[in-house]
Amino acid sequence: ATEGWRRFVRTTKQPFDATIATAPSCELQFRDPMLVSPLFALMGEKDDNTLPGPCVKLFERMKSAGQPVVWEVVEGANHAWSTYGSYLSPNLFSIRNCADEPYYYTRKGFESSLTGQVIAFRQIFSRCGARGYMIGGSHDKRPYVLERAVKWLKGMGW
Repeated sequence: ATEGWRRFVRTTKQPFDATIATAPSCELQFRDPMLVSPLFALMGEKDDNTLPGPCVKLFERMKSAGQPVVWEVVEGANHAWSTYGSYLSPNLFSIRNCADEPYYYTRKGFESSLTGQVIAFRQIFSRCGARGYMIGGSHDKRPYVLERAVKWLKGMGW
């Protein structure tokens, strides 16, 4: 959770003490995100739904600004590591077509990180949307992912 998200959704609820994100999507992000709790993110190297590239760039930017963020790209993993087998689902939808041009949340819509152009909320899917991606197939990575998450939580004092 970020302070920007809390303002965006107009909530005063207390944040979590720590956050673990698995297969996060970072094509849509805040310009200057300020974490309200430490973040550990795990992403699949072969994830073609929520590509790891935009997240790595975002997390590098956050880390250099002193944010408490740690991430790992899990070698050989797809979008999920909780299922056996994998399949291409042709009708599932993602916004991966904007992986090289993340968009920032604004009150008026989404602002391109490259051009500054603002597009309406309803336009993001036609601009960035893509159909079809692989589901599952990384169950063998599950023990590793769980081990890394527990190790991180223990390092946070849990």
